[in-house]
Amino acid sequence: MLKKFFFTLAILAAALTVMACPVYAAGGFGLESTAKEAGYETTKSPTAQTAETIQKIVSTVLGFVAIVFFGMTLYGGFVWLTARGKEDKVELAKNVLEAAIIGLIIVSASYAISSFVLNRIGGSPEDMVCYYQEIGTCSATTDEAQCASSGGTWQPGPCPGQ
Repeated sequence: MLKKFFFTLAILAAALTVMACPVYAAGGFGLESTAKEAGYETTKSPTAQTAETIQKIVSTVLGFVAIVFFGMTLYGGFVWLTARGKEDKVELAKNVLEAAIIGLIIVSASYAISSFVLNRIGGSPEDMVCYYQEIGTCSATTDEAQCASSGGTWQPGPCPGQ
């Protein structure tokens, strides 16, 4: 009975993993060409690309770990349901559920901290602007060198006066 439960759980986890994969064949829907025509910079700095890659890897790993803890929660609940009043089984179920809840809290905190740190390291176009003093306008860009070569000032935050 227990083997059948774990087999079903493994098949369900595999099916959900396959269904959760993003569709890469769809392309960009023309958003990059539209952004370029509108004058927005579409390339990212190497630091931002590295931070984004690390963030994707960390998110994927933490997602799989969260699935493991969710499976532990299901297992603990199943053991408790089938304990039939046996104290040793109930104690085992309580220990598994406690470990699973602590694990989920740790994974959630790890995700929040890593997301915060990597967003600060990588930066984003919304965090930095290229300010042109002579005409009083800003441009969101990810290329500091391009900003400097076009006469702008690279600075954090929104445009002055906005």
